[in-house]
Amino acid sequence: MRKFLVVVALSLLAAACTSSTPGGMSRWMEAYGPNFPVPKPGLAAFYIVRGEAPPDAPPINITRGGRLAGMVTGNTWLLFDLAPGLHDFRAAGFTESNELIVTTAPGETRFLLVQETTPGNAQLLEIAPTEGRRLVRQGQHMQELF
Repeated sequence: MRKFLVVVALSLLAAACTSSTPGGMSRWMEAYGPNFPVPKPGLAAFYIVRGEAPPDAPPINITRGGRLAGMVTGNTWLLFDLAPGLHDFRAAGFTESNELIVTTAPGETRFLLVQETTPGNAQLLEIAPTEGRRLVRQGQHMQELF
């Protein structure tokens, strides 16, 4: 009986390590897939993404260090190659803005999600790399201003 339990436990462990998503891609490949770009040497890759939005939703302006850095509409994203250190991002709304100060390290890739809160206002939330990469792959790149 004891051998049977050990065999069952080991087979369950092996199955968990090789689990895959419905598309047949492993969870690791989905999150870190071979086609996703790595940050430039010595810099961090910082994505600001916006998922689905109603067709009449206004664009959301993104500022970096107090200057307009770009804007995102539904299913779009911005990419910033950042030097290590502190960076101040804001989702600027009509009546209020949401600030998020982030610290970056060389070689890391991070994702912020922009969401509309009240009509005309927005917030920034850090999201998991798996979700961020999915949104980037589904969306369209918007040009950064600086």
